[in-house]
This record gives sequence, structure tokens and C-alpha cells, in this order.
Amino acid sequence: MPDTPSQIDKGNFTLTIPKDWESNVDDEILTIIKSDNGVGAIQVSFYSIGPDIQFDLFDEFHELITETLNIPLGKNWAKDVKQLRDNFLVFETVNQIDSRFFIAGLCAHNKSILFLTYNCSIEDKNIEYKDVYSFLQNIRFKNTADT
Repeated sequence: MPDTPSQIDKGNFTLTIPKDWESNVDDEILTIIKSDNGVGAIQVSFYSIGPDIQFDLFDEFHELITETLNIPLGKNWAKDVKQLRDNFLVFETVNQIDSRFFIAGLCAHNKSILFLTYNCSIEDKNIEYKDVYSFLQNIRFKNTADT
């Protein structure tokens, strides 16, 4: 069990894995769980955007939430999106069908995309909440010459 934070560099992002959490990469998806008595999991996927592709952060976020997480969103869903900083959106929702609490995050930087999800049972949503937001706050964009 790590007693100090570790860092992972991937694409144009640097991720700091929280103290007492473990990470594993499987099929290009980074999974992060609390080492002891964890109740949820953070999963991170990385994508590249072609140089000529126009990209709308909100549209992409909506598509990833509805298609990847299979969570229907109402037409006013965007009012509940938090912007942590430029090009970094976060959304929280509950899937009543399977009683799961979700946090989804989407970052875009220098033609790279990071899509993050956290989920746990609804009754456990407050146990790791602060740790997950600390992880989100510590995601860093790398400075690169490519834009």
C-alpha cells in the first residue's frame, strides 16, 4: 500500500495517485482504487483528437456520459456541470436503475482528452468523495509545443 502519492504521466496529463490508493492499467484504462476498504473506483481513459477535428467539450461530455455510462440526461443537464478550470468539466449524477453514484470528468488539452469516471453505491457516496475531488484537482496539463 503506497504511503506517499505517486504520479503517472499519460499523453498531455500528469495524474497524482492519492496516498493509500493503488493504480492499475488494463486495456488502456487506468483504474484507481483505495488500497484498504475502498468502496468505489476511479477509471481514466485517454484519447487523441485529430488536428483538423472540431471539438465541443459539452457535446463530447454528453455523449460519453450517455453512451459510455448509459445514463440518460435531461435537456437541462448542462446547468449541473461544474467547471473546475478551463477545459475541465465535472458532472455528478445518480443512476437510480442500479443504485450507483457517479462522478464524471472530462479534460481537453493540446488535442488530448482525458475522460474520468468514479462510481460507488449511493449509500457510500460520501466515503471517498473528498479523495476523488482531491484527485480531480491535482490533474495537471503538461505544457507542450503542440496545440
